[in-house]
Amino acid sequence: MKKMNKLCVGLGLAGCIAYLSMFGIVAQAAENSARITGLYSDMWYLTSKQKIMGTEIFIMQNQAGYVAMVQCAQGLAGTPFIVPLTLKGNAVAIDIPAREDSLCCPGRFTGSVVEKQLRGQFEGCNSSPLVLVRKNSYWQ
Repeated sequence: MKKMNKLCVGLGLAGCIAYLSMFGIVAQAAENSARITGLYSDMWYLTSKQKIMGTEIFIMQNQAGYVAMVQCAQGLAGTPFIVPLTLKGNAVAIDIPAREDSLCCPGRFTGSVVEKQLRGQFEGCNSSPLVLVRKNSYWQ
């Protein structure tokens, strides 16, 4: 508090108010920005048919940028894979390789992180839009 008093004395009342206003705006922007990294999932177990269904996308950051570990399940769980992720603001794009063992639709996944959800769609297949919730993995 003493530092704040010295700052306000040095800047004057108008300068102090301007400084505090800017600090408040920056702090609010940091609180409102969505955290992109994390695990997003809609994976679930269909008890009646003993099948695993859904998608998990784990967004991580490394020295080169962002990557995604992706796993799809269509009755059985596919083999997870890691691919680069393109990030612009809260919009994500992931190129999905053609691999039979992954059980994912090859092509591109595009979406955005909004309110602790990854909302998007696999392009190039007849899939409906996905809403993957940020939560623990199905496997945990």
